[in-house]
Amino acid sequence: MKYLRTGNRCGHQPDSPRWFDPPARHRQHPRILLKLAEKVRGYYQQPAATIPSLNLANGSERQQRSERREACIQLLEAMIHCLDLVTLHVGFARTDGSFQNLTLDFLSNSARLGERRAERAVANLVKAGIISIKQRYEKQEDGNYRGLAAVRSVSQDLFVCLGLGAWLRHERNKAKARQKKREDQCAGLGKSKLTLFLASALHVRPRRCEVKGQRNRTAQLRELMLAYPDRPIEELFSLLRAPPESLRTETDINRVTPYKCK
Repeated sequence: MKYLRTGNRCGHQPDSPRWFDPPARHRQHPRILLKLAEKVRGYYQQPAATIPSLNLANGSERQQRSERREACIQLLEAMIHCLDLVTLHVGFARTDGSFQNLTLDFLSNSARLGERRAERAVANLVKAGIISIKQRYEKQEDGNYRGLAAVRSVSQDLFVCLGLGAWLRHERNKAKARQKKREDQCAGLGKSKLTLFLASALHVRPRRCEVKGQRNRTAQLRELMLAYPDRPIEELFSLLRAPPESLRTETDINRVTPYKCK
């Protein structure tokens, strides 16, 4: 009898829909994603005028039921909250450059939806062309396959449909520039660590004016390792401290004594 008031078994109340409630401790999101989530909520009151393809995803001319509209909005908001602007993939970028895709179980729990209700909402969102899903598998040692979190992407057509197409292009260019800046900084940090490692092995404290010279030594060390793969690394370091390449002969190389660390 308690379901007669709502007409369903999911606790939905047509006059008081439930929205996605983002975690309080998450970092501030780009304004375009906040605006997108706000416009998506307008689909509940005006489905045909807001996102027509989603309203027709059930294959009927009748308006989509209110509880299904609520579920689609909740799940879509959860995806928008975790959306990467550069790739439009749902997940989080890691510090090592990889990307963490999110499972449907994680998204449904974030949206406070049951498993079956979330699956039906996903089916409607895919059929409407709002999101796309690419399944991933991993082959194990025993020959069997283990499923991984699928790659879920939000279509840029959703932004265009809600009048945010130009803004999206602007924000994606900014996001790509920030990503490239972070990658360049990481690459520069890696080169600095390599320079310090080489200088430590040679017992030389590099100065700023010697950074370029250390990079040349790194290239020379790589060439020596390829030319003499059987020689100990200590001998190769000794060759770097020997006279220039133009004055070095095969006899000099054979006469090199192992380098002893102090």
